[in-house]
Amino acid sequence: QVGHPLSETFYLGAQFDRVWSKDSPNLELQKVGIALSYQPRENLRVYLAPRADILRISDLHPQANHEASLMIRAMF
Repeated sequence: QVGHPLSETFYLGAQFDRVWSKDSPNLELQKVGIALSYQPRENLRVYLAPRADILRISDLHPQANHEASLMIRAMF
């Protein structure tokens, strides 16, 4: 996981996730994603985080499962 502030209100990050188990090969997962955070106020943050599935094994993982999330966080 790495990140860098772009300005006072924007922050960019990247993350790689790997899940693997020799006991259960169906659990294998590899995803890479970026996250953009916007903080218009001190108590409000908005995150946009798409993740791409980069593991492709024909029998165990026939199709890519991409994700995207939007999170709004307000602190009172």
